[in-house]
Amino acid sequence: MKQTKEEKKARAIERRKELSALSQDLKAVAQMEGIEESVNSLLLAYYKRQFSASDLRTFDQWKEAGYIVKKGQTSFMIWATPKATKAEKERVAEAKAKGEHATEKEDYFPVCHLFDISQVHTITK
Repeated sequence: MKQTKEEKKARAIERRKELSALSQDLKAVAQMEGIEESVNSLLLAYYKRQFSASDLRTFDQWKEAGYIVKKGQTSFMIWATPKATKAEKERVAEAKAKGEHATEKEDYFPVCHLFDISQVHTITK
């Protein structure tokens, strides 16, 4: 059954919350063990250990390599490069309009979706 737009949005929000919780848990464990790693490094190590993921790449990276993600596969998520939100960009624009100096704060972390080599197959034409 095809998901509605609202169902997809709700699922994305749910998965983002799961990623946030997993990130916090991994960071807490790393701090207790004295490990100084980025959250993404911890997430990648976790996926490799828990799911035997060996080669994680984005959809586009797999496509460039001549592969396509199998239908129905669920991605492994990490945090992408932070970006300024629309509200933050508006705040900076308003400040500049008033002649004030303001710089954008990158306050939003998008999610990056990765797939393992076990989730792809070669593109056949």
